[in-house]
Amino acid sequence: MSHSRIHTPSLFAALALLSTLVASAADGVTYQEIKVKAPFQMPAIRIPVFPENDFPITTFGAKPGPDADCSEAIRKAISACHQAGGGRVVIPPGTWITGKIHLMSNVNLHLEEGATLSFS
Repeated sequence: MSHSRIHTPSLFAALALLSTLVASAADGVTYQEIKVKAPFQMPAIRIPVFPENDFPITTFGAKPGPDADCSEAIRKAISACHQAGGGRVVIPPGTWITGKIHLMSNVNLHLEEGATLSFS
């Protein structure tokens, strides 16, 4: 009687790759592959490529400072970015107060140098 053994890490790696391929096909996101030279076998790293559309939160009414809640402006910027097919939601330099953030497909939340998100 012979037994087949599946190497568990290989199975998990194959499943992870499969789920990534299915997710990219379902949401329309494109990826850039980067090949890494390593002393061991390693698959290419896939990095999402976002459309070149910027959605600054200030356009949606966000104001910096300790007394301004930017939650609604960030939510609107994320929604507009997603509806436009993707891009970057830009947080400019300063301190921005927000509640929870729900990201959507094909949205890159980008904090510029000097930007701080403070969650309340």
